[in-house]
Amino acid sequence: MREELRKCSHGKTFSFPPENVLVENFLCFHRVQGEVASAAKILYADFSSCLRTESPLNMAKLPPPTSVLAAYRKVFSQGEITKIDDLAGAGGFSGAALWRISVQENRFCLRRWPKENPTYERLLWIHGVIQITSVEFPNRLAVPHLTSDGESFLRFDGSYWELTPWLPGEANFFQHPSEAKLASAMTGLAQFHLASAKILPSSTSRVPKNVASRCGLMRWWLDGGLDRLSESLSSLSSRAWPEGKHHAELRLKKVRSLLLQQLNKSESLRQPVPILPCFRDLWHDHLLFEGDQLSGIVDYGAMDVESVASDLSRLLGSLLEDDYSRWREALACYESTRPLNGAERRLLCFYDETSVLMSGLQWLQWIFLEGRTFAEMAPIEERLQTNWRRIQHLANRSQHPPL
Repeated sequence: MREELRKCSHGKTFSFPPENVLVENFLCFHRVQGEVASAAKILYADFSSCLRTESPLNMAKLPPPTSVLAAYRKVFSQGEITKIDDLAGAGGFSGAALWRISVQENRFCLRRWPKENPTYERLLWIHGVIQITSVEFPNRLAVPHLTSDGESFLRFDGSYWELTPWLPGEANFFQHPSEAKLASAMTGLAQFHLASAKILPSSTSRVPKNVASRCGLMRWWLDGGLDRLSESLSSLSSRAWPEGKHHAELRLKKVRSLLLQQLNKSESLRQPVPILPCFRDLWHDHLLFEGDQLSGIVDYGAMDVESVASDLSRLLGSLLEDDYSRWREALACYESTRPLNGAERRLLCFYDETSVLMSGLQWLQWIFLEGRTFAEMAPIEERLQTNWRRIQHLANRSQHPPL
């Protein structure tokens, strides 16, 4: 697999520095126009100046999505576009916008990424990972269609756009839960991890950067963040989002000691673990099912090189919350395909517990400290309710659950 990544268009092979795996991936799967010898520029010059070139189509100021669809005329050559549905709100809180495109009986998903994220090189890398892993994980990932210029996305009106197949199935585990669905999801995730691990050298193991970053965030809250949140709340009118203020006050009474406990535990977790491309935001709404079978995984915007513990903790915390007997059953399904080592298991618990503590605080920071506004507050309140329930479980537990 790694040798295949070194082969670019025109049959030419380039020698890349071993640490530049990201560049290798996106060069091989993103067919830029012109000679691939420009790879040298990409490796050793500033990405923003080398790669952010604008075509006449990108420079046009025509209203999306119709003008963007013109870049995919080859994809739509077998029929007429019969319907375009603007899926308002379907992009979640990331700022992405989605459209469902119907071409006779075929459907596609058009995504406009937020202007600030991802960068050109990062989106290129994500697409490369999806294209590579889809070979061994077929029909369950949304592999981007190529534009008429042979690219996997385009830039228009300051944003990046991509077109993918519309994956079948529904995100309905909460509405129709079953052990068969859970087993299918866990086996599918293990298969993806086995495929994505082949992108990096087999010896790639290290302490995940996320351990240090989470410890840094916890220290930020303990060194003044919680106090600033408390001061902000005291100056607010009781009528200013009273539900959110109530959630913040509850957390201020509970989380300080729990954050200290997690920091104390973190030193024992600084052990190397296998590192590979992971989704990193894999939760209920990103899993699609047909019947009891996993039919698709969507939304790859958070993808990065990490430990599998990041995907497992995020997914199981979302689907099962604190039902640790079912966690063990789910992990047994995962390990029937890809076994975990002891360090990965310990990291899984740390990721889950620190996410429980800090995910709710993140929302409160955005709203009360940074003044961000959101069109829909009800979904945020629902998340905060679930998060508070899990914080209470964590506070009543003296040690990691036996996983």
